[in-house]
Amino acid sequence: MWRDLATDIPEEWTNATHSCQEQNPSYEQYIWTDATAYQFMRTHFAWFLQTYTEHLLPVQRVDALRYFLLWHYGGIYLDPEIGCQRPLEPLWNETSALLPQAWPYGVSQKLVASKPNHPFVMKVVLVIHEYHRSVLPDIVLAMLNTGSIHVSRVLGTWFGSMRGSPGIAILPSDVFVGKEDAFFMLYGRSVPLGDQFTISEHVLENWIGWCGVIVSFSVMAFVILGVQTSPKGGGDQSRTVLTV
Repeated sequence: MWRDLATDIPEEWTNATHSCQEQNPSYEQYIWTDATAYQFMRTHFAWFLQTYTEHLLPVQRVDALRYFLLWHYGGIYLDPEIGCQRPLEPLWNETSALLPQAWPYGVSQKLVASKPNHPFVMKVVLVIHEYHRSVLPDIVLAMLNTGSIHVSRVLGTWFGSMRGSPGIAILPSDVFVGKEDAFFMLYGRSVPLGDQFTISEHVLENWIGWCGVIVSFSVMAFVILGVQTSPKGGGDQSRTVLTV
């Protein structure tokens, strides 16, 4: 996602994109702008358009867009600073959805991959909509309803409640990035996550924001417990940890 193609994309991010093209020549890559994102949402998810345009901060729209694109098209979303060291096809051998493990809790959405119409991705989106209709203040809503905290919380409840659902694989952090044989590597600085950006730019300016931070950390505690909880009914195969 690059909000306006009239401005240059940083060279290191361009290099990251090219590395994925080289490793995966059969894959098609797309860069979305504010204009194309709005057109996509209006065409395919008009029921969410008002929430998307009026109730989410710009960085939360970027978070939400990746889930809607995967719901509709399927595929792999990568943050712009993440490049490829290996072909990505082996990641799809055992699963229909993929998220990378994050430290110290839950999962990250720097990488999100799924088949079209995956029920977990649909749940991530529908819970965003449910939060919009709740009584939470918008500033708290912004921290909790699109970023990695949100995805991790939904994943925790998913593992704890679903039986016989399509697989979701968790990519171990050392397989994700950071080692010579990892699938991905970082090019340049990391992009602030929606949670981080919101906290630094919009939250810590008044007492309401600090109340939001307290709520956020409370949710994080539930996420830690939720994601680490085994699925009900020991035979559930909805959770897979890749060790490729």
